[in-house]
Amino acid sequence: PVGQDLPVDIGNLVNMKDLRMARSFFKGNLPAEIGNLVNLEHLDLENNGLTGKIPAEIEECAKLDFLNLANNWFEGELPRLRNNPDLETLRFDGNILANAEGQENGIPNHYGLLLNLEDLRLGPNIFEGEGGLSGPIPESFGTLTKLRILHLHENYLTGEVPDSISELTQLDEFMFQGNDITGTVSIDICDLNIPKIEADCDVDCDCCTDACQRN
Repeated sequence: PVGQDLPVDIGNLVNMKDLRMARSFFKGNLPAEIGNLVNLEHLDLENNGLTGKIPAEIEECAKLDFLNLANNWFEGELPRLRNNPDLETLRFDGNILANAEGQENGIPNHYGLLLNLEDLRLGPNIFEGEGGLSGPIPESFGTLTKLRILHLHENYLTGEVPDSISELTQLDEFMFQGNDITGTVSIDICDLNIPKIEADCDVDCDCCTDACQRN
């Protein structure tokens, strides 16, 4: 029911293909039993009050092409998603996700194997000092050639923007401001003429809108 925890027996809906419960005021944890929904293709739980960690079992939903857990209160690390090659939309923005303890890379390198992704949003993920993914932007993102939207802003990412991003010729939005990114955005990336590309003012980027000018 609306306004209560998601029931554990949601895992009994093994033939479910489409589960859309955005803005439904659910709270509490996302049950690990969600992994029983092996036929699920579309899962939208955006804008609820869900808390705790995103269960690792979600990668057992191997047919997912749309996964939106944005704007909740999820914490802990990003799920591995090694069994989800059909994903086209992946949204974890608007939570307080962070690196696992002792983990240097908050964004798994093997996300670069999700070759059907068109919309990837991993930021913002900081609220009142909590959360925030750290480590570099994975070089492997250059393989995601179908990407149109890449949101990484408002985390603690470090290093430079990898030149491999220049392979993403379909990009319409690339947002990475509000991190600890430094260095120079390559000419090859600027030559993509991305309509919306936003960086911090200490990043050398001839084609970016920089955050300090906006503020």
